[in-house]
Amino acid sequence: MSTRVDSDIYLLNPMRDQYTGLDEIGRRIWDLLEATSRVDELCDWVSQEYRGDPQRITTDLIEFLNELDTEGLLEVQ
Repeated sequence: MSTRVDSDIYLLNPMRDQYTGLDEIGRRIWDLLEATSRVDELCDWVSQEYRGDPQRITTDLIEFLNELDTEGLLEVQ
C-alpha cells in the first residue's frame, strides 16, 4: 500500500505498521520497478534518466533496493 504526496511517496510497511517515505528519486525508482524486476535494466534506465556515473548509480541503487528488502517493502530474488 502506498500514497503519493506531491513528489514523494509513502509506503506502508505491514511488518512494522508504519510508513516509509521516499523522495522524488526514490519514487521514480519505485515507479520503474513496476516496469521491470531486473536490476541491470533498472540501473540502465536510472543512469540514462539522471545522466550520472553508471557505476555509482548501480552501487547506490543496489543499496537502496537492499534497504527496501530489509524493511519488508520489496522482495529481492
